[in-house]
Amino acid sequence: MDAPGRSFVKCCVRHNGYHSCERCDVEGEYNDNNRVTYLRMDGNIRTDESYKLQVDPDHQTGLSPLIKETDAGDSLNTGLVSQVVLEPFHCSMGALSSEFGPWKLHTEIVDLISSVFEFIRPFCPIDFNRKPRSLKFFRSIAIFN
Repeated sequence: MDAPGRSFVKCCVRHNGYHSCERCDVEGEYNDNNRVTYLRMDGNIRTDESYKLQVDPDHQTGLSPLIKETDAGDSLNTGLVSQVVLEPFHCSMGALSSEFGPWKLHTEIVDLISSVFEFIRPFCPIDFNRKPRSLKFFRSIAIFN
């Protein structure tokens, strides 16, 4: 689940808010690039219990339906801190995308790789689930050029 979807389901501040860290209660600051950064690393760790008790009103926008009790008195008992996973790809790409600058491939190299993939496509056995295709079909190609 992506960050906006996670914040909707968990009823918490969206990923670009001052109190949006999902693992601790540190307050973020906007930097020159209009991004929230967390300069301190000494925030209190969030727990499932503190989330259920809504200890941090700056982080939570309401009570999530995943922990809300029904009229019958039961709930899903979902741990909104321990059981909702952060996507490693988006965490690492958000932190490292600016670091990829020196390693970006030139457009000519990306085109060359794409042409090789397209050339070998007819020679791949029918057993291949996904035959090679041009790199322009890959979303993550934005990393490379």
